[in-house]
Amino acid sequence: LESDDATYRRQWNDILDSLGEKSPLVEDSGIGIAYIGLQGIDTLYSGDAQFITGLERVIPSNFPVHVGVADSKFVAYLAALHSNNRGAFKAPSNDSEFVAKFPLDVLPVNSSVISKLRSFGFHTLGNISALSLNVMQAQFPSDGKHIWNLAHGNDTTAFIPRHSEEVITETITFPDPISDMRAIIVGTELLLDKAFVNPSLKSRSVRLIDLEMKIYRQSTWIARCTFKNPVGNPMQAMSRIHTLLQNAKLPGPLEELSISLRFPTKEAFRQMSLLPEIRRREQLVNTLRQLDVVLGEQAPIFYVKEIEPWSRIPERRRVLAPIVR
Repeated sequence: LESDDATYRRQWNDILDSLGEKSPLVEDSGIGIAYIGLQGIDTLYSGDAQFITGLERVIPSNFPVHVGVADSKFVAYLAALHSNNRGAFKAPSNDSEFVAKFPLDVLPVNSSVISKLRSFGFHTLGNISALSLNVMQAQFPSDGKHIWNLAHGNDTTAFIPRHSEEVITETITFPDPISDMRAIIVGTELLLDKAFVNPSLKSRSVRLIDLEMKIYRQSTWIARCTFKNPVGNPMQAMSRIHTLLQNAKLPGPLEELSISLRFPTKEAFRQMSLLPEIRRREQLVNTLRQLDVVLGEQAPIFYVKEIEPWSRIPERRRVLAPIVR
């Protein structure tokens, strides 16, 4: 089966959000692994046991949960591997003896490094801890010191808490799979209208919009729209999304459509002019700015400007002038 990475990531983000309700110190270390800081938890809970029980409750019952407690991230990870499902294990105070029995596969290094270690006859972290630091650094100049420290239970990797992401998401599910692009565009417009009237977006604008399409019997199709200038209404956002959809090559009929407005900013968007000529120019400039973002440089588009229409020399009558963004 083809993996549906978008669905996995969405469910994992939901779990991280739930963990964040229990502690503000949550680090995302990839799908399935999260580190939680316990500093100050005693003031909120009656010890680690009650806190860990609360963590298990916020994770859906259909997922296995392994919790490890230690003074460093790597040892906590090993303690989690040692724990039972829906249980917790606290690493002993002598980390080096506890770490020594684990196989080399637990090391967060490239598989080629582990293969080389095995070629030397090493199979556990205890085999590495028996070596001197100089020997490890001589064989592995880049990773030797880090591996040697981990094998001794010393992990100095920084703890980086996850910052909560503000997202406004709207979804529509079609009664039957559709492949008509006109219907998809109409559905997108309806979702944009609904998203931009969200109270949390009042007087705010967005620079990033994600589209997710659940394809019938296939993985999710994802597209991302970035805006050089913030957009504050559906009309401005749709001008870019419409082009993206027209050029999209969907692998099959669509079952579900979602849009997500990410990272709303406090930056005010520009109000469109009521005068037709000015509004057309604003739309032209906005289109050129989007093209600049796609190309990664200023698009070579100019307009013809009359200089000396009476001149006998054709080159002096008109000139190509750049459009001011």
